[in-house]
Amino acid sequence: MKKNLLLTMIMVAASVLSSLAQTATVNLSSNKQYIRGFGGMNHPEWAGDLTAAQRSTAFGNGDGQLGFSILRIYINDNSSSWSQAVPTALAAQKMGVTIFATPWNPPASMTETVTRNNRSEKRLKYASYDAYAKHLVSFNNYMKGQGVNLYAMSFANEPDYGYDWTWYSADEVYNFTKNYASQLRVNNTKVISAESFS
Repeated sequence: MKKNLLLTMIMVAASVLSSLAQTATVNLSSNKQYIRGFGGMNHPEWAGDLTAAQRSTAFGNGDGQLGFSILRIYINDNSSSWSQAVPTALAAQKMGVTIFATPWNPPASMTETVTRNNRSEKRLKYASYDAYAKHLVSFNNYMKGQGVNLYAMSFANEPDYGYDWTWYSADEVYNFTKNYASQLRVNNTKVISAESFS
């Protein structure tokens, strides 16, 4: 049910976007921004894994297919669940898709609850930054061992939101990026520092 709902939502969004199409003037002699591709996320823990047919629809380039060229996968904080990311990642990679990964939370043993902005929020313990970087490297190595080559990985999903996952201040993002993120550059993987919620 969740898989069908997710695919339906993607197809409705594509239909709405195509109905809003407008004319654009493209000046090929002036680069403003490089766009590597378009894509979506597979989050089996939340919505179930994509079926083979849904993978074809999402990443295929034929009639009625979306032609996504980028796949974002979820880094579960529990390493025993990492296998859930593999099937769709492998299928997408075989179709030439670029794959990157993002976690929502470090393992529970690495977090603490703090009060910020008059609410309780989960935070990565300062003493756990190195251990967390090693956890992410382990995910990368696990995926490589399964045949999935990650183009890039992040250490935080929308760190300035944090209502439902780990929150990071700008200083914490800076600290992790400057002092620990270089560890994530294994298997030729690039690092995404963090992407803002809004």
